[in-house]
Amino acid sequence: MPRLLDPPSGRVVTANQRAIGTSAGFRWPSSWAAPTRARRIVELVGREQIDARQVRTMQLDTAAIVHREVVQRLAPLLRPDVARAFEGWDGRADADSTLFLAAEEIRRRAYEAVVAAALQGSAIGRSEIRWYNSDPTLLAAVRASPEAWRKAGLGERDAVLGAAVRDVALDEPWGRKNRLEVPHPFGRSGGPLGWIFNPPSPPLSGCDRCVRVATPRFGQSMRLVVDFAEPDATTLVLPFGVSGHLWSSHRLDQLPDWLGGDPDGTRTRLHAPSVGPPLIFEP
Repeated sequence: MPRLLDPPSGRVVTANQRAIGTSAGFRWPSSWAAPTRARRIVELVGREQIDARQVRTMQLDTAAIVHREVVQRLAPLLRPDVARAFEGWDGRADADSTLFLAAEEIRRRAYEAVVAAALQGSAIGRSEIRWYNSDPTLLAAVRASPEAWRKAGLGERDAVLGAAVRDVALDEPWGRKNRLEVPHPFGRSGGPLGWIFNPPSPPLSGCDRCVRVATPRFGQSMRLVVDFAEPDATTLVLPFGVSGHLWSSHRLDQLPDWLGGDPDGTRTRLHAPSVGPPLIFEP
């Protein structure tokens, strides 16, 4: 069983990435998540004296460091107005950001172009390529020089990538595409049943490569913060609430804190009584 004991940093960071080296002497499954989220967490915990409030804030972090680097490196290949808009961009995947939606399109198109160039003349089909852990491959490709591309048989770097990303535009905010979609079993068909049973579908900040994982059907199933110096201050936030009953006041009462965060932990402590009347969301 892989284990890590007292690392020099004093911290253990895991976000489903490969956390063991190659010297163990055993073969391990290769279906790891990309190390992107773990890299960002390491950046955030790199300072001393982290308290529970800071950890709750980290869980809401929306910086997408791969998107940020890919856009920076491909900026000369973008439309001039789009490149100017990205100057100084921090990589945030906020729901109201038009930049992030464009960055996601740039990342996706660039990776597809790299895969197409690598598979040209190959018997391997694109359907056989694993997309879940694509970030290391994409970063290696955009960091490589034009000479390295030619030597690898991928063609002209700027021509291949430029053709893929040149017409990306700033069209709409990220939250218009990234909306919560968790249909109730009785509401999957939509219509009147969907209107009655399905929970709200608000825009989401975050992305599948952010510390704040947030996609329409996949995200932070809970946010738990335990301070062992003060265990009674433990906080837990669920996407909706603790009840699945349609008319319960606790069906959706945690959704506001799941969406907006509760940095102070005043509303989400496990031992705290309910505060105020239940929130009601109109379908």
